[in-house]
Amino acid sequence: MKSQKPPGHDASSEITPWSVTAGLKANALSKLSSGIAHEINNPLTIILGHAENLIASAQKGFISPTEVTKSANAILQSSQRVNHVVRGFRNFARDGSQDPIEAAQFQAIFERVTALSRARFRNHDVELLLELPPADMSGFCRPHEMEQSLFYVLCVMFDTALEAEVKWVKLSAIALNEHIQIRIDSSCSGVSDDVRSFLDSSKVLSEASDWIGLAVAKELTEAFGAKLYVDLSAPSLRVVIEVPKGSSEVGS
Repeated sequence: MKSQKPPGHDASSEITPWSVTAGLKANALSKLSSGIAHEINNPLTIILGHAENLIASAQKGFISPTEVTKSANAILQSSQRVNHVVRGFRNFARDGSQDPIEAAQFQAIFERVTALSRARFRNHDVELLLELPPADMSGFCRPHEMEQSLFYVLCVMFDTALEAEVKWVKLSAIALNEHIQIRIDSSCSGVSDDVRSFLDSSKVLSEASDWIGLAVAKELTEAFGAKLYVDLSAPSLRVVIEVPKGSSEVGS
């Protein structure tokens, strides 16, 4: 059956995932930038507060080892949190298309992606639900591009959840026979079968600007042998990324 075209589609000006990747990445970085200040504000406030308390105690001429240990641990943990967010931000901006395909652990990938996304979700009262996969769950991919793809999909699902009465997005993964199935669910339940079919078409995914994040994620994942699609059988909007299992996972 012929793919449905978006309203106002102009066949003379095809828009492809490749042609919008740079613009999408710039938009994604803009969203990250707006949220990163919120994400690191709390740990920086903790660091400042404990540093001021230590100085005040020292000026009084007495500071207990217990107080030093407590403040030092709080400063260390907060500093590690800031470092984690900043490193994730810098890593996201680079080009990973020449990285090798390897068996990557999805638990670490999930943690890095949600660390970049959580501030935006929290600031708009959208709950980001995370089901961490087991530490040994791995699949063949380019880890950096896998993270980028998940971030783009989360951005799309965030926008859909904003329209729902109860706002949430869920990230999870299950092991199938030869694949790891990553599921990104949205609380959006008003998506008709026609719209889902429209989104599931790889052709219109590359042309529908509102969903262009899925198009670029689809391009990135297919480049390392994965498959991205909209699950038409799910009760609410669900995007699935199927990744070949790591060698130790196959047949398990």
